[in-house]
Amino acid sequence: MKLFKKNAAPTPAAAETEPKVKSALLQTYITSLLSLVLCAAMFLGTSYAWFTSEVTNETNEIYIGILDVGLYRQTDTQRLDLSDNANKLYDRNIRWEPGYTSLETVHVVNEGDLAFKYVLNFTDGKLDDQTDPNLQEVAKWFDVWVYNDAENTIPTTKQFSQISAPGSGWVKAGTLDQLLAGEAVFDGMMEANTVRKDAQQPTTATDPSVNPGTTDGMPAEKTYTIALHMQPDADLSVMGRKITLNVKLVAYQMSSEQDSFGNAEYDDVTYVATKEALAAALQNAQDGAVIGIAPGTYDFTAEPMVVSKAITLQGMDPANKPVLEFMTSNTGTITHGVEIQSNGVTLKNLKLAADPAGTASGNLVQISPKGNDYYSDITIVGCEFTGSNHCIAMYGNNVTIENCILDESNAASQGNIIYVWGTSGKLTIKNNHFIGKAQKKHGISLYHQSAQSRIAGQILIEGNTFEDVYKGIVHEGSMTYTDVSVQILNNTFENSKYEFVAVDNGSFLTYEVSGNIFCAAGKDGNGKQRAILSNDAGAAILANGNYWAAENPVWDEVIDGDNVTVETYYKDPAKTNLASK
Repeated sequence: MKLFKKNAAPTPAAAETEPKVKSALLQTYITSLLSLVLCAAMFLGTSYAWFTSEVTNETNEIYIGILDVGLYRQTDTQRLDLSDNANKLYDRNIRWEPGYTSLETVHVVNEGDLAFKYVLNFTDGKLDDQTDPNLQEVAKWFDVWVYNDAENTIPTTKQFSQISAPGSGWVKAGTLDQLLAGEAVFDGMMEANTVRKDAQQPTTATDPSVNPGTTDGMPAEKTYTIALHMQPDADLSVMGRKITLNVKLVAYQMSSEQDSFGNAEYDDVTYVATKEALAAALQNAQDGAVIGIAPGTYDFTAEPMVVSKAITLQGMDPANKPVLEFMTSNTGTITHGVEIQSNGVTLKNLKLAADPAGTASGNLVQISPKGNDYYSDITIVGCEFTGSNHCIAMYGNNVTIENCILDESNAASQGNIIYVWGTSGKLTIKNNHFIGKAQKKHGISLYHQSAQSRIAGQILIEGNTFEDVYKGIVHEGSMTYTDVSVQILNNTFENSKYEFVAVDNGSFLTYEVSGNIFCAAGKDGNGKQRAILSNDAGAAILANGNYWAAENPVWDEVIDGDNVTVETYYKDPAKTNLASK
């Protein structure tokens, strides 16, 4: 009898059960493996948590200091704030006569918390309420003496013989005509208050003893007594005449060697508050000097300002720029306002103005050539221009014009707001506002005509606004050069009479015109509203990513020239909807 049958076939029930068992086992293995992975991840995460650490230091403050100066006149009972024009240092209640001496005490007060230098001037002198050249003939009969000591003592002497005596402690500041011409009455420096501005006790007009803070090593205020003395030998020609003047106190940030801030920007600054002092500072300046100009009007209509050293001219208050007035003419003896004849010149936070009647036709700023070469590293930043034929006419290497307002809306004639006669290296014209006159002014003209007047290097025109211009940017002249690239990027062009970008002669030049907003260009004689005109087939102009004043521009109207390539453009002025041409 055989117990087993070789190769016997499984029963149907067994055949069905075997795959189910294998599947269940496989699911069990997979579930177990996933559990192990999950446990490992949890273990690792928990392990990282064991090694974390942190430190939080909250409510830190960065306090920006305040530069604030006060000027007070001391009376017998109180201080009078001289920032209030109702309070006077000198008034008509005094009847001056030869030999008379007036003593007035003033306090210079640090009402902020920063260190500063200060200077007090007599300015804007007039004779009998008129600007009169005879003023100096009357003012010369007055002597000005000043007293100041470390204890802020108010002197008790009343006699001029004691004031002028040797060893009295009084110092002669000069005659009144000298002070009105720009000499300082007094100057000094004030260290920073250790008490922050928002924690100080304010100075009041009723309590003359109030001291608005304390300092390290120096008081928060300084006291000066000014003696104004009419000379005994003054002649009869001054009888009945009247002198009026302003008293101006200007404070400036102190240099780093004295305030310990470690910022050299304000070191060795020469501060001026009159035209005469500015002219003298220009004449005496050495390379690297900084001349800080106080707010006010400086009359240079009788002569140009020549800058022949590597210096910086800067207004000390960007919100109240000093005004430099010029009378310029294309045909007269004064053809420009500021003439730059040096490397390394910076003009900063100034307002340059020509004849307000609009008859000036020269250049407010001229960067002159250096033979057949150019001066280098010229910077014009944060300035305002108005009233002349050309705001800036220039030759130069590595010139930057940035954050300026160039307003020719009251200029006399058609011309170019920035006239580039020659450039090499890099020329940057960035973030400026150009304003023409009823569309009679080109914004920027790149003009190359001779070996001296050549356009070369890299030119970047970026982020500017052109308003009411005749043409926005013009490249013209009879010379051709191969070493120039021009980038015209992210500018806004508004309301020109003709095209915004015109290439009349730019052979072998490369232009990148990108990211600009072209709004409502004028129409030419054929009725075309052109944004770009190219009359030179040798120039290569790539114009992508611009807005062309319409959602669907008519290309043969907005562009005139077969050498202009457009691949993409924006359908909206916000530049959010980019399309392919």
